[in-house]
Amino acid sequence: MRNLKRILLVAAVVVFVGCSSVDQGTETDSSYGSSISDNLSRFRSTNSCPGCDLRGVDLDSGFLGSANLSGADLSGANLRNAMLTEANLSGASLRDTNLSGARLRGANLSGADLAGANVYGANFLQVKGLSPEQVDDLKRRGAVFHGPSF
Repeated sequence: MRNLKRILLVAAVVVFVGCSSVDQGTETDSSYGSSISDNLSRFRSTNSCPGCDLRGVDLDSGFLGSANLSGADLSGANLRNAMLTEANLSGASLRDTNLSGARLRGANLSGADLAGANVYGANFLQVKGLSPEQVDDLKRRGAVFHGPSF
């Protein structure tokens, strides 16, 4: 019974935090000289990590409102159902990232690389910085748009 309570407590903490790292690798980010796990810890504590290497991290259902991830490498990351309201993702690599169900209201996506990203059901309400061609491509892939996106 005690083990069950401990398991439930740990599960509740993980759900409450809403973010965990799949890749606890030791690869180094040249701009900060930090590992991916160090960058993730820094991001979690400051909600800012411009230019950081965050490849493959799991931020499923995380609240990342107003986050500064400009120029960050989020290739292959899991941002499913993440709240990215007003996030700065300008110049970020979101290549092959799972953004399904994410909410990007007001996010800055100027120069962001969304090649291969899963955007099915992602809400791009009033995002900034996308070209009409990018909007059309993302719509074809299942993204939902409302309001200006240019």
